[in-house]
Amino acid sequence: MKPKRWSSLVACLLFILTIVSQQASAATWRTTKGLTNELVYTDNVNLSADDERGGLSSRIAPRISVQGSGRGMKLNFGYSPSYLYRFYSGGDNGFDHNLSANLESELYQDLLFLDAKANGGLRLVDPFGNNPGDGINESDNVRQNFSLSVSPYIRQHFGSYADLKIGYSYSKVWNDGFSSSDGHAADFDLTSGRRFQIVDWGINGSIQQTKYQDGDDSIFANVKGRVGYAINRSWRINAFIGYDDNEFLDQAGERSTTESGGFAYGGGFTWTPSSRTSFDFSVADRFFGTNLYFNFKHKSRRSVWTASLTHEPTNARNESLSSQTFQTTDAFGEPILDPSGEPVYIDPDAPLFSSEDYVRRKLELGYVRTLRRGELGISGFYTERDYSDNRRDTSGYGITANYSRNLLSQFNGDLRISWTNNSSGDGSSDLTNWIVAAGINRQLSARTNLAFNLQHRRQVSDEPSDEYSENRATLTLGTTW
Repeated sequence: MKPKRWSSLVACLLFILTIVSQQASAATWRTTKGLTNELVYTDNVNLSADDERGGLSSRIAPRISVQGSGRGMKLNFGYSPSYLYRFYSGGDNGFDHNLSANLESELYQDLLFLDAKANGGLRLVDPFGNNPGDGINESDNVRQNFSLSVSPYIRQHFGSYADLKIGYSYSKVWNDGFSSSDGHAADFDLTSGRRFQIVDWGINGSIQQTKYQDGDDSIFANVKGRVGYAINRSWRINAFIGYDDNEFLDQAGERSTTESGGFAYGGGFTWTPSSRTSFDFSVADRFFGTNLYFNFKHKSRRSVWTASLTHEPTNARNESLSSQTFQTTDAFGEPILDPSGEPVYIDPDAPLFSSEDYVRRKLELGYVRTLRRGELGISGFYTERDYSDNRRDTSGYGITANYSRNLLSQFNGDLRISWTNNSSGDGSSDLTNWIVAAGINRQLSARTNLAFNLQHRRQVSDEPSDEYSENRATLTLGTTW
């Protein structure tokens, strides 16, 4: 990385730390520190079809979680570096880094604000290659990834008539072994104020430029005007018209000749029968076709249902910027007290590792229920990524079920079943993965626990050389202070 770029990044970080330090004295803080020690045995360290060999590994992962809020500032920070040592001959040892940091800050009362986000973790290079899951297995198909975004913006209220937001965002993404990229974006959003209760309106626009070290720049730009009408407290109808003006990159990192702009229009409704239930539905016509969109959420005292369907132009870099390694809230919206202590898995729903732009269509479903002595969670997804070259199109789907239960006063058990599939548009690759894992956890003291986990994984492919199976046993000792 060039010294000038390093200096810009350091200046951004110092600016953010200065803001946090100025507001820290009036905030309420919670800090959790811990250490996790894992001993893992696998009977297929390379996830190979014809070169199966067993191996023992040890992973040590200190961690820290910091949560603070108050006086116009909210911070969530979680970081857990890990060192993996492989005892078998020929094994590579080294560090991995998992990071999630989010800052929301009010710099000047009701006028100037700053949002900042940083994230780090392992990412797949090719969704059709071997996925080591949690980084224990040896694979050339994962890379350490870091991303950073800093977004100052202003808000201005024009009495009760209108509210205006104008913002700028700088972002940077690093991928180990690949070139980095810089992003600059600007946006505005003018919306109706409190006076407009029956008929509301809004005008917004944005432009985003991504500069890669190799190849051309990618540009996403759009402007949109919308209007809504409240039929009653539960029902509202909406309509919009706008224009997309994008400059997509192809596989070679050059400007694509595929149509990537044009007029957009659509409409729909919002149904909110109570504060616990909401449903947005719309139909929109954009340069990539006519599509349905929806977003549904229902929350009761013991369960949460969610469902969403989206279609948006994006790229692998933007997906990296929107990812979050550690979740800070659970399905019910309650804060997770030690987010950096939660298990981390490499996302199987990954794009191809390139600067190419595409349209992503994604359906997500989720259900979580709190039981008398445990919790049940089920999630599913279906994703299509449409590239300029149809032969590079990919699709993936999967479902994961998690069940945890309090067995005895000091014992907890858990079960996880996962099934995913990835296929290419030209039919050359089709992979199906099954994972079944079960474990038991013993609370040794108020701050120390011991866990034992067994896992079986199998990959099925139309290419015999890509098929494999693995059995694994993991012993984990964790402590917090």
